[in-house]
Amino acid sequence: AGSNGYYNYRHQADVCHAFHLLTEKGGFPAENIIVFMYDDIADNSRNPVKGNIINHPDGPNVYEGVNKDYTGKDCTAENFLAVLRGDKEAMNGVGSGRVLESGPDDNVFVYYSDHGANGLVAMPTGPYLYAKDLVATLQSMHDNKQYKRMAFYLEACESGSMFEGILPNDIDVFATTAATGSQSSYAYYYDKTRGTYLGDEYSINWMENSEEAKFDIETLEQQFKIVANLTHGSQAQQFGSIKSMGSEPIGDFQHYEDARAMYAASAPQILDRHRHAESANCRDVKLDVLQRLYLDEKHPKAKEGLYREIEAEISHRSLADKIFTTIAQDVAREVNMVELRKPVTDWTCYKKAVES
Repeated sequence: AGSNGYYNYRHQADVCHAFHLLTEKGGFPAENIIVFMYDDIADNSRNPVKGNIINHPDGPNVYEGVNKDYTGKDCTAENFLAVLRGDKEAMNGVGSGRVLESGPDDNVFVYYSDHGANGLVAMPTGPYLYAKDLVATLQSMHDNKQYKRMAFYLEACESGSMFEGILPNDIDVFATTAATGSQSSYAYYYDKTRGTYLGDEYSINWMENSEEAKFDIETLEQQFKIVANLTHGSQAQQFGSIKSMGSEPIGDFQHYEDARAMYAASAPQILDRHRHAESANCRDVKLDVLQRLYLDEKHPKAKEGLYREIEAEISHRSLADKIFTTIAQDVAREVNMVELRKPVTDWTCYKKAVES
């Protein structure tokens, strides 16, 4: 989970849900799963149910039992890539220190939930994770025979830009994303009690499908089509080794080879699966939540405080719009440049611009 802060509740909820899906239905030992999450949600002062995170209305507590390998300041892009590379030296003394120790006979499943922009996804600490660096790491892993095949599911705005035109189709990576390279993804399941969105639409869709699916029958391609059909706020995308891996059963990545029993009675029950759930453009979540809280608040003083927060958020967004419109006018001589989404071609220049 590449974010922090209570407004981003959903990203850590998504990842905790995925952990339970893989251990409870998938049968994976916890030691086979490495988790990055900032871990500031369960006991957040704004969380009315302390020690509890849910990913579905009235759903189970998905926070309980999750092995948190890297939390707080250890959740960085550099550490994430080092863990993928299996770089034990780099991770010595950091978090749990655990890294991916897969080899040429192992399938790898990666799930990442976060904010994104053109060619990057965020991390709560340190620089962003850039598409070029991620794909270079995947290429290196392939060259060093660190996996047999990999499935990579990515939830973020403009997530398609992390792979489009960059991810080779011959390194045995099947990647799907929540959105195209120019779209926002959508938050899902607004919870009035908790005052936040519980999950993300694409992520909810793939996990709830996996909870119902037969792992040995449903394929990666079939799951992608089901999820794409259910995801209405954005258009889910697929990249990489689609032709050679699309027919692989999802169980090759979401089910442990030594697990014999399929979904047990202890598995979470999914109620009213897509019941008129409220959703929001992920870029508008903070403002959306503040407006909902304002309308629901009964105490005048608290209501006034929320009104000031709304004003501040609108002012901040207006200032950002003004700054980037001015840059577009002065540098590109074209106002609508702000609305365009073009692939990154000069990554050195792009990184300097983003981080300046």
